[in-house]
Amino acid sequence: MRRRPLCLLCLILCAALTALHLLGVPLTAEPADEARARQILSEASVRREVTGTAVRSETQDGYCTLILKKSYLHWKSRTYSIGRVKITYKEGGHIPAGVRVRASGMLAEIEGPRNPGGFDAALYWRLQGIRFSMSGATVAVTGGTVNTPAETMICLRRNLSGHIHAVWPEDVADILCAMLTGDRSGLDGEVQTLWRTAGVTHMLCISGLHLTVLGMGLFELLRKMKVRTAPAGVLAMLVMAAYTVLTGASVSTCRAFFMFALGITAKMIGRTYDFWTALAVAAMLILLENPYYLFYSGFQMSFAAVLICGVFRKRSKGMVALMLYLWMLPLVLSVCYEIPVYSIAVNLIAVPLLPAILGTGILGTVGAYLPGVCAAQGSAAVRGGFFPALEHVLTLPATGLVRGLSFLLRRAGSLPFASLICGRPVPLRVAAYVMLLALWCALAKAWRADRRRIALFFFVPLLAALLCVRLPSRLTLSFVDVGQGDGIVIETPCGINCLIDSGSSTVKNVGQYRVLPYLKYRGIRKLDYIFVTHTDSDHTNGIEEILTMIASGQTSLRVGTVVMPYLSRRDDAYRRIGQLAEGAGARLLIVSEGDAFAFGGVKLAVMNPDPANEKQDLDANGQCIVLALSYGEFDALFTGDVSGDGEANVMSRLRENGRTFEVLKVAHHGSKYSTPSELLRLVRPSVSVISAGAGNRYGHPSYETLGRLRACGTDIYDTISCGRILVETDGKTFRVERWLQFTRHQTSVNGQRYQER
Repeated sequence: MRRRPLCLLCLILCAALTALHLLGVPLTAEPADEARARQILSEASVRREVTGTAVRSETQDGYCTLILKKSYLHWKSRTYSIGRVKITYKEGGHIPAGVRVRASGMLAEIEGPRNPGGFDAALYWRLQGIRFSMSGATVAVTGGTVNTPAETMICLRRNLSGHIHAVWPEDVADILCAMLTGDRSGLDGEVQTLWRTAGVTHMLCISGLHLTVLGMGLFELLRKMKVRTAPAGVLAMLVMAAYTVLTGASVSTCRAFFMFALGITAKMIGRTYDFWTALAVAAMLILLENPYYLFYSGFQMSFAAVLICGVFRKRSKGMVALMLYLWMLPLVLSVCYEIPVYSIAVNLIAVPLLPAILGTGILGTVGAYLPGVCAAQGSAAVRGGFFPALEHVLTLPATGLVRGLSFLLRRAGSLPFASLICGRPVPLRVAAYVMLLALWCALAKAWRADRRRIALFFFVPLLAALLCVRLPSRLTLSFVDVGQGDGIVIETPCGINCLIDSGSSTVKNVGQYRVLPYLKYRGIRKLDYIFVTHTDSDHTNGIEEILTMIASGQTSLRVGTVVMPYLSRRDDAYRRIGQLAEGAGARLLIVSEGDAFAFGGVKLAVMNPDPANEKQDLDANGQCIVLALSYGEFDALFTGDVSGDGEANVMSRLRENGRTFEVLKVAHHGSKYSTPSELLRLVRPSVSVISAGAGNRYGHPSYETLGRLRACGTDIYDTISCGRILVETDGKTFRVERWLQFTRHQTSVNGQRYQER
């Protein structure tokens, strides 16, 4: 460190930022009136008005996202400074950067994840200085002048993307657009899943590899053209700086640009380039711009990958790939919760193709301009003959490379266990893994010329298994926050996993963006049973998404059995779920009162529907599946949306067996027409859980239901204020954990009050 003081300074900076963050000290200055703005937003849910200066606007799927800086909230004749704001409105034309804008809509503070494993939108937008978002806005330009440099870059990127799509076939254009401009909006979910499963998503981003290939390629080309080192270096840095801004200036791109600039500067002044010093300087420059990048997965993975490559840069390519895979494994699992099993082999083939893809992609894109210009001035015969053929020749190499690479990725993705869901590793396991891996590396280096070194490679799978293998020991019930809807995950001690409902009327793509990430976070590779209590969309649209993703290969999750209630008259939603289950390779099971499931000491008894109660008109809530779970001395009741005759049937069964429950899932999201006092008297729950969405139009949970719950003495948890609610039990005692605010409680099943710890 004496020879590299900047590396030591970087370590001190990272340690200081981490300590301050753990102590709750803000790492960046907040707008002066932000606290007051939060208070105003919490008072009432009404439309607000903000003004600010446009930074950029982007249009996708019929909606426009506008970023404002120097924004002000106008409320009751007063003005409050709130920094940057993200505004979403229906497409209504591009708003140029630099103009003043007035917007009116529903303003709210951007929240973090409502469940473990969810996307941290608060951190993502905080990195851009944005803490508030406005939806359903009406926008008007009120004055100001256009920021010409910024608008030029925005228009250039948009035009370049449009030109790429005009030149190349659609499947090739989407990938080249992501590689060359950083615009991944054209990539559908199936393509992104294919690249993620193969472990080569980094090739779709504007990464350090892209910038190094393009920047050094340009510099070497200028040198071969007899341009002196200094002018060639300055020109290469200017072009790469513009390219960095053009492609969005991501963390990995900025890191690569700073290291590239330092390397070129060293050549220009005749000094030795030091890799470690350049890496430290790049990290400090990014952290000084926004210290919260230190806790951003993109920053961590970018710098960790470069750091590992630097440590093992003198080894063979195969050894570097193996070390990169093993040392990045804890970080990959902490971010993605699954690993691409064959990524080492795929990267060894795919990464060397990147320079060729980028080179031929640029050649074809730029070369296509010449035929267009010439053909515009030529004869009809020339336009119809020579130039289209020339354009085809220019685009052929990149088309072949991209499609060949896609074929390779599809073949790799079709192999068994191409992607393995492992869940988020606990810190103790990560520490043990890192120590054992360090020992493994030390032995591999010491035995480099010894035959014993070969035996070390047989321990690699065992080393990876330390992070990937999960051994369930307790029964866990997770009430996932899906907004206005239901989603309950059951994990049993014997490894059987169940999902009861999954749907929402307030969260778009709830299966893909809330339920599936939580399943992966918990390390659930297979749902042995999915219980569809009834076919209302706020209980099923997430299930339909998951089944569709499984059928199309967009997730490695698997489903064994889909369980549905007995109905003699079945609607379209009922039949559609059955078809989706078949497409996902799951069997369909129809149940009614009296059926039961047993696995590893856990019993799930079906208490409703009763076929004898089925009416002439379809009553989805009355014929809803109600499940009673028992494990040792612990009992839980899952009521779905049961009401009417179904609720009466459940109460009749409860009177017969005199059974009480520690946990009650309150019916119908806390509707005033469900969960009557008589049911609560029979159940006598210690804990009652309500799954509902904030500000839902139904007013759930109702004051009447909350009053009945308080009167029976139960402790009430709701997903609105708690986020994900987790109940864990060994059959004798149980604890309740809520995700938001991270408060934990414990009680015994005989009804003792909670003791906070």
